[in-house]
Amino acid sequence: MLANNLQPVLWLFGITCLAAFFFPFFKQGIYKQVGFTASGRSMAFVASIAAGYSVLFFIGEKWGIHLLNLLPSFLGGLVFTWLLSVLKLPGHLRGLALLGASVCFTLYMPADTSRFALVAASLGLITWKVSEMVYVLPEPDFLDVIPPLSWLVGVFWILTGLPSSSSASLEGVILAALSSVILLRLFQNPFMSDEKWYLKRIIMSTTGGLIMLIACTKLLLLPDAGGYAWLVGGSLFVSHTFHDFEERAKEKITDPTVVFQFLSMAVLIAGVTVVASRLFGTVGFVIVAITTLVARPGSIALCAGLFWLVRALLQGYVVDFVANVTGVNILHPYVGAVLYAGFAIALVLGICLRDAEDKWLKWALFLTIGTFAPIAANFFLHAEPSAGLFDATMVGCILFAIFMPALFRSFDAASGYLLLVPAQMITVAMLSSELINKGNEAVAATKVQTLIAAGVIVAVAPLVIMMLVRMSRRKGVEVS
Repeated sequence: MLANNLQPVLWLFGITCLAAFFFPFFKQGIYKQVGFTASGRSMAFVASIAAGYSVLFFIGEKWGIHLLNLLPSFLGGLVFTWLLSVLKLPGHLRGLALLGASVCFTLYMPADTSRFALVAASLGLITWKVSEMVYVLPEPDFLDVIPPLSWLVGVFWILTGLPSSSSASLEGVILAALSSVILLRLFQNPFMSDEKWYLKRIIMSTTGGLIMLIACTKLLLLPDAGGYAWLVGGSLFVSHTFHDFEERAKEKITDPTVVFQFLSMAVLIAGVTVVASRLFGTVGFVIVAITTLVARPGSIALCAGLFWLVRALLQGYVVDFVANVTGVNILHPYVGAVLYAGFAIALVLGICLRDAEDKWLKWALFLTIGTFAPIAANFFLHAEPSAGLFDATMVGCILFAIFMPALFRSFDAASGYLLLVPAQMITVAMLSSELINKGNEAVAATKVQTLIAAGVIVAVAPLVIMMLVRMSRRKGVEVS
């Protein structure tokens, strides 16, 4: 599916990924700890998720929503992500493997395949990543989802919102950005010690920008690639500075003035968002998300990377389904109402993530909202209020992820899970987009009946899950 003139940058990307994977794999002895560790309960767990979503795909087909052709892409993303997670690979190596699989998927995907296959694969990846919170992990790590989502979301946006004449060059730009950041991450550890004047970080960021410039001008033959090089270099430096803000915040986490450290990070994210969108469009979101891969596991920079990818997904939804050419009008009565709902969802998810002790309750809540809220929004609301709901949830989740340490006086690396919910909401909304027209054509009585049925399903499904889990616990069966 990729253009032929991308061969040189594909070679660079392939060599870089192989080097970045196998060098630490053997140098650090990671191969000694790798092994298939999935229990029967784990396999049953992923099979139940696959079966549950398969049922939803079949129900959608019965309703006249053409989804079955996308089911293999969803299952492939779900199962392959699960398989890598049970092999006990570190997060950044899982990310490289998933990225390579994603590029191969688009490379060998038939030309007549729907671009929504990329969305279905992304949904499968996100669904398992949300389900990982059930397992007892040493520490949540989102270095595995950002690389493949960057590629899948970037290619989807290029096929959705840009003319075919520019698609090949922009696909090459994304590959060049991935190659530059992956190569930089491979050699950055000796240069990441704390220092007063950020000299080492400036050198590393400049090096990343130069690699990007060389790849674009010499391999892609783009004469105006200087802007992308500046974007990569500047975003790399911003990603590096998050570590210093976080370290200073940890030193005075009980001091009320610590809020200014997190406010500085929020301002940085807002500034990068404005610059990327204003000068480079939606592809700029994908590129700045890629640069967060140089951050340490658990860094708020990774939450920012997920935020930018969700923002690119939202732009694809708006271009495809919102009739308003200026985007989402927040003064629209329905949009104004759902903004409250979006922020309320972010608040409930954040409190649940932080305070709920039952990991199954967290999983059931996250997956229920991420799956059923967009389906209901598509059917009962117009596309524009639905986009407003996703936007408010996205903004609320990133703000909660940033300020959560200041609110609760402790850091929690799991805050990135919050950004997975709006990502799941938007991907589900795209796949169920035919419900928008069905909802517009439905009479009021049909909507009431559907609302009652949906309410029963949403209420009963988590209860059934919790009942099965408690029954398994009485039998002494552990999931992790």
